[in-house]
Amino acid sequence: MKKKIRFKGYGYDFTETHHFIGNLDITEAFRKRNLNLDCIRAHKALSIELENRYQQNQKVLNEIEDICTETMFKDIEDYLEYCEHTDSYDIKDELEKHLIKQEEEYEFKYAYIYQTVGMAGDDYSGTIYLPLPNKKYFKFEYWM
Repeated sequence: MKKKIRFKGYGYDFTETHHFIGNLDITEAFRKRNLNLDCIRAHKALSIELENRYQQNQKVLNEIEDICTETMFKDIEDYLEYCEHTDSYDIKDELEKHLIKQEEEYEFKYAYIYQTVGMAGDDYSGTIYLPLPNKKYFKFEYWM
């Protein structure tokens, strides 16, 4: 059985013991706060969407774990943690053309990055591709 991997995104921190947002009794929690039914439905829909994204991201991480060495997979986990908030995990055959190659001190050696900076200059977001042993790339979105 595969272990659960941390996935942080949208202000939630999903871990092995806390990835059940979609299954919480949100309705009762909102009723206690006297919030309207539309708000309850919206929150439930968001919870379901977050759980679906978590499941999809976990599936991609499981695929990556199968093709990487243990050290490389640990490096990828560490890199995801460093990126703070990540989402939209995928495995791609090719790089996009507008990416900047950045040397890294991990087993994967390079990250290919497209980054934007917020108006205040203290927040970052973008897309990162990490090379995998099978000549493919792990692509994900991030924001810090």
